[in-house]
Amino acid sequence: TIRLLGSSIAGTYTIAYRIILAIALPIITLIQAIQPRLISAIQSGNRLAIRQLIKILLLAIAAYMPIAILLTLAARHYLVTFLGQSFIETTQILLLLIPLLPLFSLRLLAGTLLSSLNKPAIRAVFELCALGVLLLACSQYIPSQGIRGTAISVLIAELFLLLCLSISAIYILKSVNG
Repeated sequence: TIRLLGSSIAGTYTIAYRIILAIALPIITLIQAIQPRLISAIQSGNRLAIRQLIKILLLAIAAYMPIAILLTLAARHYLVTFLGQSFIETTQILLLLIPLLPLFSLRLLAGTLLSSLNKPAIRAVFELCALGVLLLACSQYIPSQGIRGTAISVLIAELFLLLCLSISAIYILKSVNG
């Protein structure tokens, strides 16, 4: 990214990306807190508990997304208010990265589910594939879109990873639980 955009523009993107990740922290924390229970339910074959835990996490993600979007919009406003007009471009990237909030949260849930199912290798393979998708998308979109291309590329890679991990986790869960 730095080679294609330059360090100043890459820094602008990095600030926006880190704000999005900070806003996602409650979901990250919740998923990590529930993972030991999920592992226990999987190991004991308790299908009801597995379903309930997944539903709780999906509901939490769905309930938190409007709050996360409002926090992102507030961060956008306060960046310019407190740090000045030089952060206008960061605020534009924040808007582009709003879809990353649900994509990242759901992807983290699917990845955690795969790890809990004792399939970290599958997760790792798809994460490497997503890196390839990211690099390919960056080479395609950054030259034509600039900093917007970086955000678009991350969203494409995140969606790819979410789909791969989710499909794998669902398939493995069905095969394990009949």
